Amino acid sequence: MENTFLRQALNHSLVYATISILISVLIWITNLFSILGLMGNAVIGILNLVIMYSALLIFTKQFRNNYLDGYMDFGKAYLYGLIIVVGSSFLVMFYNFIFFSYIDPGYTEKMLMVMQEKMTIFLQNKGLSEDKIDDVLAKFKDVPIQSPFQTAKSGFVQSVILGAILALISAAFAKKSNNTDPFKDVQ
Repeated sequence: MENTFLRQALNHSLVYATISILISVLIWITNLFSILGLMGNAVIGILNLVIMYSALLIFTKQFRNNYLDGYMDFGKAYLYGLIIVVGSSFLVMFYNFIFFSYIDPGYTEKMLMVMQEKMTIFLQNKGLSEDKIDDVLAKFKDVPIQSPFQTAKSGFVQSVILGAILALISAAFAKKSNNTDPFKDVQ
């Protein structure tokens, strides 16, 4: 059973990593980050979290129902989700390293420029003076550009931390006890 558990979790991590990479490619091809305003980028982030949570819940319930006769305790459900998170995060980290190193090495700089432009428009619409806007934009100049490895590594860490939290939540909903008598252990 342990071999099946790990194999299925890794298969699901491959599926989720593929979904995540396809979303990233779609955003890159359509130039969505440049098109959307600052709130649009936040919406994309929230949408990614919803997709991750949904995938974890669906995959965990699917494993529970197909391999465990419909029953799974919280610990096993959490471990299953955590394996999916770590496996998919590792694969996405590898993709991000290739993307930032070879596919579009200037992507980070482009996004910083887009953020500066969006921030300038936002601040102008709020009525800030040019001096105040320049002070805010000066902070963008102080942001160090990470290497492709640093970018991929920080993405991995963030994904694992958020994924571990989402795996906890999905495990709470995916667990299902085989205990038909809830008072069986009460004395």
